[in-house]
Amino acid sequence: MPYNTIQVMPFGFKSNRRRIQRKSFSVTDYENFSFFEDDFRIAFYTRSGVLLGYLFTGIKETIIINMTFVNDLRGCASGTIELSTLPTFPIPTYCQVLISYQGSNIYNGYAWKPTAQETTKNESYKIQFFGLRKKYETTPINLEYYPIQSITVSSPNVTYNFSGVDLTGLLVGQKIAARNCQDGVNNGYYSISSIGVNSVTVNNAAGIAQTGILGSAAFLPWEWSTNVLVSEAFSQICQSYGGGLGIEFSPLLVEESTGLTVGGMRDHEGMTIQKALELLEKLARGRYAMGVNADGFYFFKAIESEPIKKFILGYDVNKQAVNTNYDNIKNVINVNRAKGKGETGGGWITAASSFDNTSVAKWGSSTKNITVPEFVDDSTAQTIADSELEYLKDPKQYAKVENLKFDGLLEIGNYGVVSPFGDYTTVIDEMDSISGWITIDSSAFTDSNILISGARSIRYAVDAIGIGSTGSAYKSYTIDTRNKKALKFWVQTNKSVNIQVLLNGYLALVDVDILNDWTLVEIDISNYADYPFIKLTQIYFTFTTTGAGAFNHNIYIDEITLVSYDAIHTDLPYKQATYDLKAHERTVTLELGLQQDSLSEYLANLQNTIETNNLLLKDRSTS
Repeated sequence: MPYNTIQVMPFGFKSNRRRIQRKSFSVTDYENFSFFEDDFRIAFYTRSGVLLGYLFTGIKETIIINMTFVNDLRGCASGTIELSTLPTFPIPTYCQVLISYQGSNIYNGYAWKPTAQETTKNESYKIQFFGLRKKYETTPINLEYYPIQSITVSSPNVTYNFSGVDLTGLLVGQKIAARNCQDGVNNGYYSISSIGVNSVTVNNAAGIAQTGILGSAAFLPWEWSTNVLVSEAFSQICQSYGGGLGIEFSPLLVEESTGLTVGGMRDHEGMTIQKALELLEKLARGRYAMGVNADGFYFFKAIESEPIKKFILGYDVNKQAVNTNYDNIKNVINVNRAKGKGETGGGWITAASSFDNTSVAKWGSSTKNITVPEFVDDSTAQTIADSELEYLKDPKQYAKVENLKFDGLLEIGNYGVVSPFGDYTTVIDEMDSISGWITIDSSAFTDSNILISGARSIRYAVDAIGIGSTGSAYKSYTIDTRNKKALKFWVQTNKSVNIQVLLNGYLALVDVDILNDWTLVEIDISNYADYPFIKLTQIYFTFTTTGAGAFNHNIYIDEITLVSYDAIHTDLPYKQATYDLKAHERTVTLELGLQQDSLSEYLANLQNTIETNNLLLKDRSTS
């Protein structure tokens, strides 16, 4: 039921016992207020769901000056509403703020700092708000512990006996966390091997008999105990711990993370829901977005590779928008785990490592160390290391597309940025790997010492015993050759050689007489599309020795590129969108890809890391 302002006629007596005069207050009945579907509507609700009132933009004398809010990969973030006057209904702290456009919700959050009632003549009134997801940033995940009544030892098994504890629903293989027990190996985490009416038996316990009844135990959810899909882990956390926050859950909004799993056991106790979901984000490897949508529901959504929309520089965008960040490259990932109670010595051990030799060769070695608590097993640690490496081993492109015309909420996914037409060089093969190359009468090897760019070149060894010794290599591609001007590659040879380059029947002959130094070969293919092929499907090299020689004829090929008069199409993932919605000008700033951290972002991330580690590494035992 909407909030109503009704007439009040108070009367009573002042201190001198004189009757107070009756006074009427204005009436605003929002049940009878007509709704304009074609523009913005801002609805305000109490924490219990009672409608306080509406604000509209599609009316003649709206009090809304400006609305600004941010949506990112996790859904609704922060925002501000600026008003010319105070509304006739109250806006208390934590009241819900729901913004809709043309009948569809585009933002869902709650008021954080309601506007002050006092203001100067030239000041406006501002309401700050946050997305609903902020509520789970401080919501802890807690397990229920049950006192152990007795312990029965039958090495290597231990049976924990309980009283009045409902053990139905437990599964063999599920993890139990025992606290304050003398058999403290495995840091108190054991796999359930059998389940009785009032007891559970676990494997791999120390088997130390206790003289007294000590300790308690909690049962980790099945989704924490084993290797499940990331999407399953997400659903369990949201359903089990994310209720009561005004956020709804629907399995229809959780897409299955096929092939992406959590790796093994995890313990989220003591973390906030936000920290647990941040861990799942890493494990999702940038392929899925998760958070709270504008309808107030948890979501887990696959990020499609096909661009949702393309923006053309010079048309949709007025300035060069695409940049590359080389500063955050990490190609050696170490996951360090705190030593457990059953391990000798203190400190840390390396639970998992992951590295990429190609990235190291290209950009130099750069290491990232990740610290995890003692309960993270080797499998999960390896999954974390591999996920981080995949995301950080290469430079990231980013873009900011400004002053887009507002036309509804932008979807999460990939977007394309298209450059103006011009002469561009595109690397089609860095020759860092022999994968895909087929050789005839020659052998192919990668070489990390003699190269032009990337991590390696490919060395072709021809059995040269005189003039006319030959070898060949070819690889298949699928490249559109329209508007292409030249094919380029670098070659180095220790003997004079004639190279025949065959491009789907288009033949070019190149003599290389410069020995033991790099030569750039450029082949004019401006008429290649008329040959009559539109697609380049194969590059075929034939090497023929033109000078006498002995064995060990080595030919190095590196960095094959195409020069074209074309536009560069760059597809980048959605990062966030900032909506600036004034009365007569409504624009959106769209940020794509990975941006270079500013100093403030760096400090915020550093603090976040410290906070996360404090949660993860705390000693959960009280002994």
